[in-house]
Amino acid sequence: MDFQKFTLGENDTGRRLDKVVRKFLPLLPLSLIYKNIRSGFIRLNGKKTSAETKTALSDELWIASSILEQNRPEFTTEKETHQTLNIDTVFKNQHIWVINKPYGIPVQKAQKGQLSLDTVIKSRYITESADSSLSFKPGPLHRLDTCTTGLLAFSQSLAGAQWFSDAIAQHKIKKTYTGILEGRLASSMRWEDNIEQDKSSRAKTFRSMTVSQAGKTALTEVIPLAYGTYANKPITLAEFHIQTGRTHQIRVQSAFHGFPLLGDTVYKSSVSLTSKGLQRYFLHARYLEIPKDNPVDLPEKLTAELPVQFNHFLSSCLIETPNE
Repeated sequence: MDFQKFTLGENDTGRRLDKVVRKFLPLLPLSLIYKNIRSGFIRLNGKKTSAETKTALSDELWIASSILEQNRPEFTTEKETHQTLNIDTVFKNQHIWVINKPYGIPVQKAQKGQLSLDTVIKSRYITESADSSLSFKPGPLHRLDTCTTGLLAFSQSLAGAQWFSDAIAQHKIKKTYTGILEGRLASSMRWEDNIEQDKSSRAKTFRSMTVSQAGKTALTEVIPLAYGTYANKPITLAEFHIQTGRTHQIRVQSAFHGFPLLGDTVYKSSVSLTSKGLQRYFLHARYLEIPKDNPVDLPEKLTAELPVQFNHFLSSCLIETPNE
């Protein structure tokens, strides 16, 4: 039998053999992974073993060539496009890469051939990282909408992915956003609503959300920072502290409470900013607060500067602060 051999890297160690193979051969059904391990078409260090066997650094994964030919997708790096895309790095180490996400580029591609930050980061990892692990691929650790800018974290190691994901799930990482609302928000508010997908939304590539008793709880604290006027309408620069991470949380809650994001016509804004050559709406992930002495060496606070167009809009439209 003809085998190809692959040496396991640091991010493969201590994992079950079947989980390593599943990551390395994502097109191979789980049932066939088990079958090929039992039959010896997939081996560890040249020997038959069980799917539950834990791997170690520098172990050799042996895979029959016939399996590889059918089940290992080729990764397209699209080098020229990715090398010209400027990534604004806020922080990076061997575990986590935090960027200041630009406007208009999706985190993950929704259609074939679409440029996405996920693909760019994976491409950079392949060409720049010294890690040779088979089962680890970097990926986004939370989401931002295509039209939202700001802090976005990507894993650079298995340990980083596991710690950050657990910290997000346990609400140990605090997120603060800055956005522009339509209307004058007179004082701070705490919004608690239930959110679910709007079943009347029929678009294949976009699903809007709605407030519904059947949905999941969404908690947001919103604080007015400054006021102004745009297109003869009052606007509010606001800060959002989210305690949950629901899809479109800030957008749908703002609209539901009568203060849609300015320009967010999907969620009830009466103003179109794109018709004036501006971005669709202004919402920016400004701060991440991280637990002290965390095991992946992240600083306690990360900050992403506002985009140039956001700052220009503020300088032209905001005229007073709540204390004036």
